[in-house]
Amino acid sequence: HDDGAAVVVVSTGPAGAIVVDGHGTRAIPAFQTEVVDTTGCGDAVSAGIIDGVRRGLAIDDAVQRAMAAAALVCERLGSDAGLTPARVDEVIATRSTVYVAS
Repeated sequence: HDDGAAVVVVSTGPAGAIVVDGHGTRAIPAFQTEVVDTTGCGDAVSAGIIDGVRRGLAIDDAVQRAMAAAALVCERLGSDAGLTPARVDEVIATRSTVYVAS
């Protein structure tokens, strides 16, 4: 961020993500999930952020979508999560977040 990026998002695995922008640094928590395989979770985080930004969401809300997408991906073997916007919305609406000390 100090080198000119408007926003930096860093995944912190089971702890969620850290967002750094002109408003400061903050943590976005992960969602409760049963981990089967973490293959593709990083890609799900990137896709969730892109999806949220394309929807016009604030960065924190876009990162929340990313955490929901990653929660779905890690529940299945080999990243075969069948991600859809509706499934991501369901995670956001029905699951608790979890803070993990990093």
